[in-house]
Amino acid sequence: MSKQDWLDYFEAVNGRSASAEEIAQALAAGEFQEEVVATEAPEFVAAPVQEPVSAPQAPEFVAAPAAPVQEPVSAPQAPEFVAAPAAPVQEPVSAPQAPEFVAAPAAPAAPTEETVAAPVQEPAPQVAPTNAPAFQQAPQQAYQQPTQAAYQQAPYQGQPGQPYPAQPSQFGVAVGGYWNWFLSALKRPTAVENPKALNGILQYVLTAFVLTLGTFFTASGATGGYGADFRAFLIILIMAFFNIYTFQVAGFFVRRVVLQDKEYSYGRSFEEFGRLSVYTLPISLFAFLVGLVKAYEFYGFLNFLIFFLYTVGTLYVVYQALNNTKFKADKFILLVASIAILIVFAGLVVYLDRQILEQAIMGSIPNTPNFGDLGNFGY
Repeated sequence: MSKQDWLDYFEAVNGRSASAEEIAQALAAGEFQEEVVATEAPEFVAAPVQEPVSAPQAPEFVAAPAAPVQEPVSAPQAPEFVAAPAAPVQEPVSAPQAPEFVAAPAAPAAPTEETVAAPVQEPAPQVAPTNAPAFQQAPQQAYQQPTQAAYQQAPYQGQPGQPYPAQPSQFGVAVGGYWNWFLSALKRPTAVENPKALNGILQYVLTAFVLTLGTFFTASGATGGYGADFRAFLIILIMAFFNIYTFQVAGFFVRRVVLQDKEYSYGRSFEEFGRLSVYTLPISLFAFLVGLVKAYEFYGFLNFLIFFLYTVGTLYVVYQALNNTKFKADKFILLVASIAILIVFAGLVVYLDRQILEQAIMGSIPNTPNFGDLGNFGY
């Protein structure tokens, strides 16, 4: 529908000319098109005046597909611009009087100011449901305010809930993992799954510490307290850990370097050797209790048993490498050669232990017995 058609239709229905605001609202609602030039209205209106009534040419009005030419006659559009009394007017029959459009340009000039006061307030609440942009702006403002308030309250509500999921400390995780590993190793020492070097290192440290306590108190009781100071305790602790670590390094050296087992890594050696020597920790604890009651002969046997288990564990590590070695020699010959290398390692360690203990601990105290004369200490 053109603008001139809409003005005539509005004037025929309401009995007055449309105001500027009503024209703007009708244009925003898409009830007419403004492309039609006022001067050319007689030329183009003549043909389509009768055509809008017919059904075939209804699609030509693309701008208002929801409001065809015959729909303005219906009552729903009357409340959009006029009060209730003006709705029953059935003057849309005068729609075919389109040739009278020529007189329309002079009519809206005078009544524009007369009708501004009344219709400005009335169509505003009625057009709001049909005017999509005006209806969308209201909920957007109402929706933004609660979101900002909710966003400000979110951190405050989340703060009380943060302390509830307490995360365990790294020390607790390490101790719990070692305890589970220790129980598993007691049942199946040779079952190595997901090797971790940390468990083997903890096994070495704990065993060396307990073994040092037993050796220190036993030596202190046997010598009458000579040399029983912190320096002696520290040296015994270092020597105990050095002896245990030597067994693991010797097994790794023979298996990886001598027998050329490339699949055997250094981290796996800690895990595997720690599991094989898992029984040495409870035996060391029992030996410490025996040293407290001054059963020195029995302590020497327990100390020998501890190092015997380390030797057996090292031999087992070497024996497993015989199946993965690249050497074509007989397995028995390779085993004998490996044991010979391990004996060399053991001899060097024992010799170094004797020299260090005699000079560091007993050499500084005159008129004291020599550890070399106490063969029950395992050194």
